[in-house]
This record gives sequence, C-alpha cells and structure tokens, in this order.
Amino acid sequence: MARPNEPEHLEGRRIGPYQLAARIGAGGMGEVYKALDTRLDRTVAIKVLPAHVAHDAQARERFEREARAVAALNHPHICTLYDVGRHEGIDFLVMEYLDGPTLAERLEKGPLPVDQALPCAIQIAAALDKAHRAGIVHRDLKPGNIILTKGGAKLLDFGLAKGLARLTPASPTAITEAPDLTEPGLILGTVRYMAPEQIVGKDADARTDIFAFGAVMFEMLTGRKVFEGSSNASVMAAILEREPPPLSTLIPLAPRALDRIVSTCLAKDPDDRWQTARDLLRELQWLVETGAAAGDSAAVAAIARPRWSTAVRIAGVAGATLTLAGAIWIALPGSDPVTDDRVTRFVVDLGKDQLMLAGFNPDLALSPDGTQLAMTPFLGPVSIRRFDGLEPRDVPASVSPGFRGAPLFSPDGTAVSYIEGNTIFSWTRPFLRAAVSGGGALKLAEYDAFHKGDWAADKWIYWTARYPGGIVRIPEAGGNVEPVTALDADRGERSHRFASLLPGEQALVYTVAFDGISSFDDARIDVWDLNSRQKKTLITGGTSAVYSPSGHLVYARAGKLLAVPFDVSRRQVTGSPFEALDGVLMSSNTGAAQFSLSRRGDLAYVPGAVEGGHRTLVWVDRSGKVEPLPLKPASYVYPHLSPDGRALAVEIEGPNHDLHLYDFARTVLTKITTDGQSHAPVWTPDSKRIAFRSWQSGGMTLWMMPADRSAGAVRLDPAGARQSPVSVSPDGRFLAFDQKDARTGDDAWVLPLDGSRPPQLIAASRFGEGSAKFSPDGHWIAYSSDESGREEVYVQPFPGPGPKIQISNAGGYDPVWRRAGGDLYYRSGKKMMVVAIVTAPALRASAPRVLWQGTYSDGAASSCGMPGVSSSNYDVTADGQRFLMVRDDDSEVFGTRVVVVLNWAAELKARGRAKAAAATAR
Repeated sequence: MARPNEPEHLEGRRIGPYQLAARIGAGGMGEVYKALDTRLDRTVAIKVLPAHVAHDAQARERFEREARAVAALNHPHICTLYDVGRHEGIDFLVMEYLDGPTLAERLEKGPLPVDQALPCAIQIAAALDKAHRAGIVHRDLKPGNIILTKGGAKLLDFGLAKGLARLTPASPTAITEAPDLTEPGLILGTVRYMAPEQIVGKDADARTDIFAFGAVMFEMLTGRKVFEGSSNASVMAAILEREPPPLSTLIPLAPRALDRIVSTCLAKDPDDRWQTARDLLRELQWLVETGAAAGDSAAVAAIARPRWSTAVRIAGVAGATLTLAGAIWIALPGSDPVTDDRVTRFVVDLGKDQLMLAGFNPDLALSPDGTQLAMTPFLGPVSIRRFDGLEPRDVPASVSPGFRGAPLFSPDGTAVSYIEGNTIFSWTRPFLRAAVSGGGALKLAEYDAFHKGDWAADKWIYWTARYPGGIVRIPEAGGNVEPVTALDADRGERSHRFASLLPGEQALVYTVAFDGISSFDDARIDVWDLNSRQKKTLITGGTSAVYSPSGHLVYARAGKLLAVPFDVSRRQVTGSPFEALDGVLMSSNTGAAQFSLSRRGDLAYVPGAVEGGHRTLVWVDRSGKVEPLPLKPASYVYPHLSPDGRALAVEIEGPNHDLHLYDFARTVLTKITTDGQSHAPVWTPDSKRIAFRSWQSGGMTLWMMPADRSAGAVRLDPAGARQSPVSVSPDGRFLAFDQKDARTGDDAWVLPLDGSRPPQLIAASRFGEGSAKFSPDGHWIAYSSDESGREEVYVQPFPGPGPKIQISNAGGYDPVWRRAGGDLYYRSGKKMMVVAIVTAPALRASAPRVLWQGTYSDGAASSCGMPGVSSSNYDVTADGQRFLMVRDDDSEVFGTRVVVVLNWAAELKARGRAKAAAATAR
C-alpha cells in the first residue's frame, strides 16, 4: 500500500478535477503527468511532489514558493501556472501543457543553426528578464528546462528559484530582501550549468542565471558542453578554473559579436558578466536587427524582414548540410535586389565519404543570380541546391558507374551543363545539358579532354574540347562545335582553358598554358575579342580569371584568390593585384581552382590546399623501409627502371607532360621530350629505346624514341587511338598496351613491333582489363581485370590459347614480374603483395602474401578511384629487393565543404578601396 503523498504510479488516477494520464517527466523537485482538466476539457500538465521529499518541510516550502513564483510570471515564453492544490495528501501544481521536445532532446541531433539558435536565445533571455524583474532567480537554467514549441521556446521548472533583492513599488529607492527559497550556502542546481559562485556556495543573483544562459547558448550553437568532465568534481573544477573555448574556434564563421555575447555571459567574476538579463536581451536583439557585428564581414540579417526568405538547412550529397554563420536570409527571384553592403557567409558540408578534388575543372558553380549552387563531388551526382529550399535536387545520371564534373548554369538559371563519364571505361565522355527542374539530359557533344567555360545569353556555350587546343563553342541545344580562339604556335601555346565572358559578352578572358612552364602559377591570362578575334595579355602568373562587379578581375595563384582593378570598357588592368582570399583548393598541374562567382558578385569556394608538385620518388625494401632518391619533389608518375638498372624513366605532370631520364651514377635528371604531351614511359629490354603515349598526332597514340635522343620519335600504330604502352616482351618483338573502346572499355592488346601484322587482342570484355606485363620468359602475360566486381590479377599464356588463372585472392592490380624470375608482385590497396611463381614447364603459383604496407600513389590510373588498368605506377629491381615508389603528398589535397559568401563583391570593393587608400598614403 502506498504511503500518504506517494506520487508513484499515479497514471489513471484523478486528482480533484484532473484525470492523470502518462507520466512525462521526473526530477528531484517533482514528477510531471499529462492530464485532462475535466472542467475546461483541456490538456494540462500536473506536477506533484515526489514521495522521497514529501516529508521534507523545506522541500514542500520550495514547492509552494515555486507556485507563487510562476504565478507571478505571466510571459509568453514562461510556462503558465493554472492552479495549485493538495488532494488526498498529494501536493500538486497545474501548468500549461507544452507540446514539443526539450532543448536537451533537440541537441541530441546536433547543434542548432544560428538562425534557429538566435530566436530561441532571445525568447529565453526575455523570459529571464521577466523573472528577474519580478524578483526571481531561476538557478537551474539548462536545456532540459526549456521546451521548444511551435510558438517558440518556453522556460519552466522554477523549483530552485531564489528571491532577489529588488525595488518595491512603494519606495523606488528602498531595497527590500525577497524571501529566499533555499538556505544560504546550499549548492542546488545542475552542475554543468552552475556559475562559479553557486559552486562555492555564495548567494546567487540574476548574473548566476546569465552564466547558465551562456552555457546553454554555447551548447545550442556547438552541440557540446562548454565545460567537460568525467565527474561532477571535474566539471566543477573546470567551471572554476578553465576558460571556455571561444566560439570562433568551433564555428569559424560565427560573428565576433556572438562570440563576445557568449563569452561575457561565461565570465568567472559576476561583475564581468552582463549585469541584467535586459542588457543581454538588448545585445541579442541588436545583433539580429542591425545585421552585422562590429568589425565583422559576416552579416546577420534581420529576422523580421518579410521580403527575405531563410535557408535553414540543405540536405545534400550523402546527407550534406548547410551550416550558417549567421541568420542567413537570401533574396529570392522577384524580390528586391540587395542594394547595401551586407555580406553573409555560410558553409555547405558535403557529408560522409564525399570529397571535392583539385581535378581538371571547377566542380561547383553559382547561378548567375546567386540563388543556386551546383556541385559535383568526386563520384557523386550533379546536385542542385536552391538557397530558399530544404532539399537538393540531383540531376539523373545517364552513365554508370562514373563521375560528373564541371557544372555550369544557363544565364537564366533554369538549366545546367556538365560532363559525365568514366575514365576507366571510355576516354571520350559526353557533354550534357539538363533542366534544373528535372527530366532527361541532352547530349551536346563527345570530347577527348574538357575544360569548363561559360554560357552566354545568346545561347552559346564556350569550353575547351581538346588538348592541345583553344576555346570552342557549341549551341546550347547541341550542334556543330565551332573554334573561337587559336593557339599561337610562335609563342609555344598549348592550351586555352577556363573561358569566362566579360560583361556585354563581346569578349572573354581565359588561361593560357605554354611551353616552358612547370606550374599554372606561371600561366598567362589573356582577353579575346569575339568580334575582331584579337587578343592581348592581361596578367602573367595566374589562372581561372573571372570578372567581379566590384570592378576587378579575380584569379587564382598558389592557392589564393587575387584581385586586380580592371576597366571593362577598355579591357585593361588598371592597378596592382592584391590578395582577396587564401586557402582555395586548386591544382597547379591543371590550373583548375575550385571557386565560382555569380554575375551579381556572390562567391562559392572549396577551402583546401594546392595539388601539384608534391610527390617524391623513394626506394622501399622488402621490409618496408624507405629511402628517398636525391631528387626534389615534383609531379612524378609512372617511374620505370631501365632493364640494365642504370637509369629510370619517369613522367612529370604539369601544364606540360614530358618524359625525363634520371642517371643513377651521375645523379642527373634530363628532360627527353619537349612536346608537353608525352606520358607513361616503357623500356625495351636492351635499355636503348622508350615507348610512350603522346597526344602530338591529335589523339592518344603509341610512340617510340631512342633513350639517348639520337633520333626523333616515331608513331608505332598509325591506325590506333586511345592507347597507352605497358610492357615490351623480353625478345623485344611485342609491345603490350591498353586501348580504350567505347563499347568494351579498357582492353589489353599486343602490337608486333616489326609491323608484320596488326595488333592482337589479349583480353577484352564489357569489364576493364589492362596493365598487361610479359613474364621474364615471354610465355605468359599477367594483367588485371575487374570482371569479378573488383580488381584481381590474372595470368594467361602468350600468345595462347590456354587457361586464364586468377593469382590474387582479395583484390589486386598493377602486376609486375621480377625480371630475374621467381616472383610476381601486385598491389592491393596499401599492401604490396608477392606470389612465388614458376612458369615452366607449367605455371605454378603460391598463395599471395603481404610483403609490406605503405601509402603510395596509384598514379593517373587511379584518378577516378579505380586503380590499376593502366601502366604500373611503380617498379622493382631485377633482384626483387627494392621497389621504386611514388610517395604522394598531394593525396590529402581535397575539400569536404563549400563556403558561400553572398555579396562578396561588396567586401572586395571595400578591400580594394582600402588598398588604394593605403597606397596613396604611402
């Protein structure tokens, strides 16, 4: 039998006119039930005094004082008290029933965006102001005592409230002490939100609630407790001794004024905090109403403005979200244009397992009006995000598996163009256009190489279709591709790329790659008149120029965005460049910089480092020990040792791709091709000649040249296309090579080098086959194929026919034979694998085993995430004791988020004026 005043198991009981239903909450100072007020037929919340404190006179006094305190607080953001009473020994309060989660429950899902946190903070500050002005200190402010309803936040549970010394109506100057609801020096409350004075047992006042408010607001914005600890004692010590981390370290784009508001709340000394909740409330309202914090370029726009619409959360690729650096309000089409200098920043997180790579193109684009963002993360979809919506829209893929890239909006923002394909299965890929609203994609063209350009109002799309090559254009509905710019052979020009139209669309600026440069940091930016077909150089040393309505050309160099004053009418640079932004993801090898400017001056960019020139050649022995070669870092790929062991041939990537020889004895690195289009060197067995692939004939074809450059290179297969050499047979008679086919993808072939007959197909299917290597005796070929669903290594007789034998058992690619025989090596992720193998009189192979593990580059073959169907990006000495590997410091060059800066042109314009004023003052 329950004792008198026993509150347990009250579901279904009736207390006076109130019919109790389910228990909805419990704590030390009360248990709360959902109930029906049978008189008024309304749902209410009933709080009863728990049994374990019912006999405590002080607890009952606090319970009654809570009733009186709440009854005195009539406020829209404080839970309303309806009734108080005692029924059959049970003390109870009847309160407003609040339908919604507590703030603590909401924070289990993560922090609140700033535009949601600020209104909540203002409402709670207003509630505290009301309580304090009524002479009540809450003393237990925490997320669990805040309910989030449709009508806003509600503060509840004044069970630990304390009276304040306050002014009496009778005598404005006389101070009276309100009765205390607890004994002086008694520590009550929830430890993580206690102020220092509470912990040491000092009297609490309004500033104690303000400290707790700061802790709650910090948690709202960051999703983490401001003071951490494994026990109450350690949390108390942290509150007393440690300074909280600045918001700016956890939310880099948070306005400084917001950081100042929270840090002032959390001051250790009460005298250093906001002195009243009214002061705090006014600071928060000022932050929202003025739209900016002092000294901040990130603005917080007014929440109440009806002509703006909020972008609260954008779910994107793999759950990507939009994290706001303030209350973000974006002008919609048809609304009033932005006419002031407000600048707003927010971040789009890509989500789990999604990356932006440096790549060949910018893989993000803002619509001309700045209301949409298109993105193509690595191996992800073309994703369109409207800033006034909650969900992205993915453009349906027409090729799979594969990648999409280089998105570009039409001038009216209703359509997007992009590329789609797979570098493993096809060397040419479609250039597509699709409506943003949905539907199928229209193929505009096929291409061998692609660099993004611009979309004109007269319905022409400008782009770069080939390497080497200039800018071309195509009608937006598809049709014939027309040349626009012409390469200047006398100046050694090899590529025009990243075309961008100037206002008026009578001229475009573009990047020029030319002979002799090893980085796009040294490229040129030219302007081309579309009517006269005349050009002139604007900038030396940069890439990817775009005009900003601030009156500048913005371009990339060394991971920075630079801006230079520019006269559009005269198409002339009128001042000196200055740094506009540091830390933009880009490639010095391709010139692609991951940023986009809208026509109205908004900016989107991917924070990151610079890819290119950060690879090192190293020896790795059979135990995994590393020894670097005495060569400076460069963009090395496909290092291959000469059979006599005296030299290595290697490709160095960049604006120009050329082959180099390194003489081990003389420690000299010599460039042996100068066309800027040569790749993947392969030695003949006598170490006298090198086969390679080159674009010099207009397509990717096979060539051969003497290693000592005593004669020019000759083309090996006049009828071939999209070919890459892999290995030469030990007798020097055959060249194994990869060839890409539109129907079957990558296939393995063998070319007789004496020209006696056409190439022979070794392995071809709808899957990818390649990296075919001759065995030391020339009677077998090892190659990789993904026919099983992942890359595996196979061996089959040459010239055949005969069995096809799988060698790897858990994934494998890039097979390489030990020249002296006895071993076959291959890669499996970070593992170097070895199989003991005998080829005569019959093939016998051991089980694979791990030789060593390490992180090394897979080379160009893995640039689309599927390694191994091209020439191996490593080599092995003849005795199998050392491996020549490429250590790639560029492997970590990627981005995981996009920063959007609305009205960036205003900031850029102000910065330009400041630079000009400083220069004048000097």
